[in-house]
Amino acid sequence: MVLPDGTTPRAQLLGCSTWDLFSDPTRNGVSLLKIWNMNKFTGVLGVYNCQGAAWSSVERKNMFHQTREVVVGILQSWTRMAICAVFRHRGGELVILPRNSYDVFTVSPIKVLNPGFSFAPLGLIDMFNAGGAIEGLRYENRSLETVGLIHMEVKGCDRFGAFSSAKPRTSKVQNIDTPDTSVEVCVVGLEVMDFTYESGSGLLIFNLDHMPGG
Repeated sequence: MVLPDGTTPRAQLLGCSTWDLFSDPTRNGVSLLKIWNMNKFTGVLGVYNCQGAAWSSVERKNMFHQTREVVVGILQSWTRMAICAVFRHRGGELVILPRNSYDVFTVSPIKVLNPGFSFAPLGLIDMFNAGGAIEGLRYENRSLETVGLIHMEVKGCDRFGAFSSAKPRTSKVQNIDTPDTSVEVCVVGLEVMDFTYESGSGLLIFNLDHMPGG
């Protein structure tokens, strides 16, 4: 939760609830409490299974009651919204939350840079608010090249994740402004980074063990 300099990647707003708060996510046996917030370039969604306990105005204390052990939720997107990449921090496919459990999702808009190549940053994926570490983001298309450039400012060090529709190809680059470097590269600062890439999901991960110069 804390970056090396002692700060935290805080979201920009107060925590905002979804429409589920107008039902009863503690006693109806079907609803999950969802809290969302916005960063500069991504969103974050916390999902909590609060079923089984609720405040009693009569007893003036939290009362426990019988409810189902798990609640299944579906993450849906509106057709009017831009296409987004969603990263589930606790892993897995089907979202099943046991009682008193939670999950956190990072939501990032996907940018189409060139035909066949799109990208969406997630941030420091081992943090609760991964996208809060992204301080700056700028996309650049070069008409004479087949790929785009992504300029990001990241606060902190850890595993950085992103969605990429194409697998980067590593290359030893002496100068990133050299015209001959029109291949896809995973470069941070002036360093070529080792990375992992999942072709099925498009998840790209590399380690920011330190903040490179350049």
